[in-house]
Amino acid sequence: MSEDKRFTEDELEVLLECWAVHARGASVEPKPEALPTFHRLASRGWLEHSFHDDAMTYKWTKAAELALDISNLTEAAKASVN
Repeated sequence: MSEDKRFTEDELEVLLECWAVHARGASVEPKPEALPTFHRLASRGWLEHSFHDDAMTYKWTKAAELALDISNLTEAAKASVN
């Protein structure tokens, strides 16, 4: 993430993919070229990695779920004020 806390397009795509498979209880095995993006997000707590059948996989974390919940609550609060 940059200084202004925004995600890059690549990071947003990875987060969306991981969130979607999380809903099915699965994890993502990234393509080699996407590994740096997955690693950056894991280092920030959005994703966690593990090994499955000798392949590194990543999944959505509980912290990411909480952050999403807080973001949704914040947006709802802003909407109710307007």
